[in-house]
Parts: sequence; C-alpha cells; structure tokens
Amino acid sequence: MNPSEALLLELLDTMRRTGAALRRVRRRLAGRFPVSAERLAGFDEDTTAWTDALLKRVEQMVDAHRSATRVVVKLIGEEDKYRTQRQILDRLASFDVVPDPLRVLKLIELRNRTVHAYAPESEKQAGLLNEAWAAIPELLDLAARLARFVREEKLLPAAAGPVLAAPEALAAPI
Repeated sequence: MNPSEALLLELLDTMRRTGAALRRVRRRLAGRFPVSAERLAGFDEDTTAWTDALLKRVEQMVDAHRSATRVVVKLIGEEDKYRTQRQILDRLASFDVVPDPLRVLKLIELRNRTVHAYAPESEKQAGLLNEAWAAIPELLDLAARLARFVREEKLLPAAAGPVLAAPEALAAPI
C-alpha cells in the first residue's frame, strides 16, 4: 500500500469511528433538539458534555472528509487539475460522490464556527448546536458515498474491503 492509500484508509477509519460516535450522540440527545438559549441554560452537566461532544465530532468528521476528498482526487490521478477544495468537490460531484459541493462548503464553514467559543447559553451557541445536529445525517451520508466510491473505483487494495464496509453503512437511518 502506498502512502496515499494508507492515508485514505486511515481517514476512512476515522470517519467510521467518528460516524459511530455521531450516531451515539444523536441517540443520546434525541428529544433535546432544537435548542434555544433558555433550554441550553437548563441542560445538566451530562447533557452539556454530550453537546460538546456533538460539536467536536462534527468538526472531526468534516476534517476527515475534507482531507479524504483531497486524497481521492490524488489517487484518481487528477491532483494537478483540481487544487482548491471547491474544485475537488466539483470534481467529486461529477462522479455523484458529493451531491452538492456548495452545501459541503457550508459544512466546512459550520466546522470552522464550531471551534470558536461562544457564551454557553447564547442564541449563537444554540444556533450552532442546531446546525451541527441537523448536519449529522448529511455528514454520515457523505462518508458513505466516499467509501462506496473508493470501493467501486478500487482506489484501495481489496484487503481494505472490511474497512470500507463500515463507513458505507453509516448512511443507514439513525
């Protein structure tokens, strides 16, 4: 396995682990969304920790997806043609891996906002949590689409099949 293949395998495994964590977070916080600043103020310590985990896992999933898309373009031999994230997403959209490149760019913007500290009970924080919550199914679907494409295009050796199956299964209903 060459270094790019090894990196892609690692990123897909990160998406598998992060996706599983997002599914747990979603189950754990079911019934608490949408949130408002007032509702946030009433969260107990455990729920606050779970919402922090939600933001961190969304951040990790977006980072892994963004990195993996770049490696995929490299492995299909087109890294010199598609250099910006937008170009990479547009190219993957042509393969139906990314349904909406602009939406993925918005997910990247959401990720960038999750790293900023806001007052814990602010409307801004509530809005961010609601956006992250709503993005979970979409992030899981993007991971599944990417893993499916990698398998179909044989971008990784056949031995990687079991690793690819787990991210592919992430798109199943939560």
